[in-house]
Amino acid sequence: MTKLTVAILVGLLALGMTVGRPSGNSVRAASAGTITGTATAIRIHTTGTALVLRLNGNRLINLTLSAHASIKSADGRVMTMAGIQLGDHLAVSKGGAVQDISQRLVSIKGIVSVAPLEGGDPLVVQPASAPAVLIDLSARTRYHDASHETARLEQLEDADQVQIQGLFDSTRGEMTRADSVTRLGPFHKKHGKTA
Repeated sequence: MTKLTVAILVGLLALGMTVGRPSGNSVRAASAGTITGTATAIRIHTTGTALVLRLNGNRLINLTLSAHASIKSADGRVMTMAGIQLGDHLAVSKGGAVQDISQRLVSIKGIVSVAPLEGGDPLVVQPASAPAVLIDLSARTRYHDASHETARLEQLEDADQVQIQGLFDSTRGEMTRADSVTRLGPFHKKHGKTA
């Protein structure tokens, strides 16, 4: 399919018109001009992004989004196209704005079950009443420990209690971007130095 064909297809879908595809399938945009589906292919280019959505009934639609398309999580948090994962549920408006319905800002409190060994390693946290969650850490993840016993994420240990805020992807069951990690304990008594 050429870019012109895709652009025409997107334009007609945005108007809510039924559009025939080369395979013979047809798709109908929602009356509000929003297309919803599951991301099945994503190719990011400098000029824009080619996105394939799987609609109800296993129909596929190809969309081309500009490099400046507005992308937000389910709770309205600004995202980049790189934050969209295969399998995410997306809503694309007629203006080209994308909402990733699968991702939202959450706060998770739990026990560290697998601590990061070095910078860039993920963290695994076990909440009290939910499955373990993989936490993707980055150089932008803020770290705080009120006890001042640790100063970096790499100093976390298994069984530490933590509170984490970030973008949770319900499709993958993982926090794809951790904004902050706060160590809640255990706090050890500091012993005085002996000579």
